[in-house]
Amino acid sequence: MVNDKDKARVDAMVLHFVVPGALDTRTGGYGYDRRIIAALRLAGWQVLVHELTGAYPWPDAAARQRAAACLAAIADGARVVIDGLAFGVLAEVVAPHAQRLELTALVHHPLALETGLSHDQVALLTDAERRAHQNALAVASRFKQANPDLWILAQSRGKHRTGGPTADNDVIEFHESLLPKTTTET
Repeated sequence: MVNDKDKARVDAMVLHFVVPGALDTRTGGYGYDRRIIAALRLAGWQVLVHELTGAYPWPDAAARQRAAACLAAIADGARVVIDGLAFGVLAEVVAPHAQRLELTALVHHPLALETGLSHDQVALLTDAERRAHQNALAVASRFKQANPDLWILAQSRGKHRTGGPTADNDVIEFHESLLPKTTTET
């Protein structure tokens, strides 16, 4: 029989990981997501993957509705990591869930730094990502020190943590950033 304390411990080790598109997509970003997920599972986490459909970072209204439905289906208080390719352009979608879910944006690099973007697209993505990060409890990035643009972006909201995965110890730091905050009783 599982007691309440054991149930709470098990629930604390559940993580929802939201990715734009198929997780098995053969790119570096999705490879990194797969690596994080595999390592968290090895560390005892139950990782539930949600694959969003749509053309990210330019989702249409239908893709935004599907993303909203995905988040709405996740239980209150759940830990949710959303890949930055989606998180950065879903401010209006994530905002209604910011108070009930523990949202972490996993940012590979700022969206506006993609090559081949027009000046207007850069401005649009910069603004979208700043607005989206207002809703994150944390922003995790493997490039905190190497990418001052992301550091500035992450500082746009005072209450969330920056940092997280780094080059060599990414899984360990990411795992620790997801652990519940503990308080000591005196």
